[in-house]
Amino acid sequence: MGSKDIAVVGQDFSILKGEKSWVYKFINNHEILIARNYVDLRNFVFSIYVKCYSHNEDVVLIVRSKYFSNSKKYRLTKKWQRISVPVDADFNVELVEIYLFFPVTLKQFTVLSCALPQLEKGIKPSSPIPPDSQLPIIQLSKVVQSKCPMRAADILSIDFDKMEDMSEGVSTISCSFEMIFKIVHETKQILDDMFLTALSFYSRVDQDVKIVVGVSGSRGCRFVVKLYNGDEEKIYDTAIVAANQVYHVFLTFDNNNCTLYVNGFVALLFYLDSEIVFNKCYIGSDKGENSIDGLLRGYGVYRAPLLYQAVLHITKEKGEVEHDYNFDFMEGYFKYALGSKDERDTFSACLGNEGFSFLIRNLEFSLPQVIMEYSGGRKFTEDQVRDFVWALISRPSSVLQRERYSRPGRSDLVVCYPDTYSDKYNSFPVEFKIWGRAGYKDAPSQPLKYLNEDELCGVFVMLDRRKNADISDFEKIVSENEEYPCVSIRYLKILETDLRYFISFHRTSRFNHVKMMINVYLPLS
Repeated sequence: MGSKDIAVVGQDFSILKGEKSWVYKFINNHEILIARNYVDLRNFVFSIYVKCYSHNEDVVLIVRSKYFSNSKKYRLTKKWQRISVPVDADFNVELVEIYLFFPVTLKQFTVLSCALPQLEKGIKPSSPIPPDSQLPIIQLSKVVQSKCPMRAADILSIDFDKMEDMSEGVSTISCSFEMIFKIVHETKQILDDMFLTALSFYSRVDQDVKIVVGVSGSRGCRFVVKLYNGDEEKIYDTAIVAANQVYHVFLTFDNNNCTLYVNGFVALLFYLDSEIVFNKCYIGSDKGENSIDGLLRGYGVYRAPLLYQAVLHITKEKGEVEHDYNFDFMEGYFKYALGSKDERDTFSACLGNEGFSFLIRNLEFSLPQVIMEYSGGRKFTEDQVRDFVWALISRPSSVLQRERYSRPGRSDLVVCYPDTYSDKYNSFPVEFKIWGRAGYKDAPSQPLKYLNEDELCGVFVMLDRRKNADISDFEKIVSENEEYPCVSIRYLKILETDLRYFISFHRTSRFNHVKMMINVYLPLS
């Protein structure tokens, strides 16, 4: 709200539990602008909760655009009530302005609170700019219902198959969803039996797939993704704990590769076996159940999978999450995301190592070249891929060895980088393996065998030529490593390329240290 005819005179408890609303003093007999909305719809309802501080005051709610005006008169009381105006236009509406008018002649001012302006019916998100009204996310528990009497119409949903430009639904081949919301709960208030849903997607009936993004109390109040395929349920955890602040969430689908971003961070990656077409999306709830108790700041749907740089840019542009995405900040986030002190110490030691930086830069450069060189059915061997990468990253400042023989066996490639403070070299063994070839399940142990006490990191690259490659299969092999038990698996963004990879931490019996592995998965079907 913003007008010379409005003055803020205080605050009051909002209709929504845990939130406050401003108390305004309105000049009577004036049309006062209270909101603007970009709705891009033909049919909709604008509504808002209002509360008066004197008995039996009249107000007229007006919805107006360049081509039409519609209004409705209400009698206000000292209790919160929803007032609304329907719009049925012959063409798509663009900018809509909302006015309040108080037809009072005996006094100059009316004191009023307004809360939760909302668009109802036929909601269609615009891209890239969502409607700029503040929409509620509804908690439908009986306790909250008694204090916050919302209706079924308050549940925001998008029917893709009823939209002209999305009539065939939204596919996991190419699309992105964005949501900005505030959670009212503190961490201690999110109980084990609670699941707070941010987004839920329902497929066509013949596919019977559902994806739910939310916060799970039973999993340490972390963001999770639930994937339901018929009677089968999979749950993917992130390392990000949610409570009592604003979150900017992106879920992108790119050829069935799914990425969840939270406040600009890569929180989770997972893969779908086949293309899914969604007909409906619920915002802030799962068909009205398991809803987030909070406020929705904005949302959007994109018909393309957004790149990581675009997600960061949009997150910063929206202004809800203030971060300077420099190296120091990202390093701090990685340390936060890591669970144990051993993990944090190992990761910090790697980040402080010049050789590790050299290794990462060359992985960023060389591995996308492998995809370009060997995709499309061309035959190759592990040795050919190793030699190809070796040729790409050979530099005067480094020493690269191929097929180093030692007591444990041999490694495909060893990147040796001189230590600035001594005459030693930092070594990073790199192992290449083709899915299904002899010994591929034991291959994740290979780089770990060549690390001495001071060396902390190796690389394992799995090349997969299956038609329906699945990164979860690869992750399972790494996590079930019996020779070097896996302490944990983390998705930490240290490569700027669009590679599918994760970091795993393993306990070594030889040195009783935690070692870090970068596990790169290259589907080459």
